[in-house]
This record gives sequence, structure tokens and C-alpha cells, in this order.
Amino acid sequence: MRQQLQPKKCAACGRTPPEVRRLEVAHISPLSECAITIEENLLLLCKENLGDSEPGCHTLYDQGCCSIVNMRECRERWIAGKPPITRKRMTQLRADYGPRPQQQGHLRKELGNLRTQQKSEPTDSEAWCLLQLQIAELTRRRARKNALGRAWNEIIKVHPESPRTDSLKARYIYEKAYIELLSGSSMMPFPISSKE
Repeated sequence: MRQQLQPKKCAACGRTPPEVRRLEVAHISPLSECAITIEENLLLLCKENLGDSEPGCHTLYDQGCCSIVNMRECRERWIAGKPPITRKRMTQLRADYGPRPQQQGHLRKELGNLRTQQKSEPTDSEAWCLLQLQIAELTRRRARKNALGRAWNEIIKVHPESPRTDSLKARYIYEKAYIELLSGSSMMPFPISSKE
């Protein structure tokens, strides 16, 4: 699919290698929210040069400096051959509000922190249960292949009777139902009734 994407320049700034280290294929709607890898959901964004203090356009997008709607507009301009304007907007937002954590690196580090905390908790404790629910949520949000399958494997580690407080029960039910909703009923051990 990378070969099909045209033109071969960054959709947000118009730069091409060697001005930038490389062009990366970026998903406009993230895989973590059930988007799929189709041409209409992809565009090329630049990766920063080694030694540059300014992040590349892909990094700026991952840091939340541009909305999905604006990135779709960016893709339309890129396909139509119009001058790019998105990088200027992203760098201004970053300057005004500061960078947000880059999704992949941030979530991976947070997962590691949660797993480390969890090791010191008994598996039947409320604390362990809460940490496991947080792990399931972060796993679902990561833009990785089979993110929903991985999240399902994490949520089923929590026994349905483990959450004892109302707030923890509600969080468990919400997260499990959300994973099931995003993935369809195929992962569920039983079909969803139309009455439920």
C-alpha cells in the first residue's frame, strides 16, 4: 500500500527525503479505535531528520497537534496537489500548548509501569484488579496489530467476581463491553441477545 500512496512527499509540510529522514505511512483514524488500513485512511508524513530539534509531522500528529478532521483535510489537499498548510498549524498548536505524550511511546511506558506496580499486589486484591483494568484499557488504545484481541486477553484475566466496589464493577463492565462493541460479538463466549 505504501507504493500506491501519491504524491511521494509529506502531506503536512511537502518535504521529501533528504530534507527529512524518511516518509512514513500514517493512519488518519487510529487502529486503536477500530480504523482499518485502507488507502483512504492513509497518507505520508515525514519523520524528523537526525539531530533536528523540531519533530516531524508524523510525531506532531501523534502528539495530538492535529485533529482527525484536520488531517483528513490535509489528505485532500495532498491528493489534489495543493500547497500544504497543516504543519504550520501543528507547530503553532505545539508552541501554544506544549507537546502531548506521543501515543506509542507513552502508552508502552505506562503499560510497563502498571505491570511493575501489579507485581507487588496479590492477584485477588482490588488494587491488582484496578491495575489489570488499566492494562486492558491501555492495550486497547495502543495502535498495534490485533490491539482489540490483546485487550480482550487482558480483560478476561479479571474474574467477573473480582471487582467488589461499585466503581470498580462499573469500570470492569464498561471496559469489557467497549472491547466487545469495538470487536463485534466474535470474541464473546456467548452471542449478544437483542433484548440485552
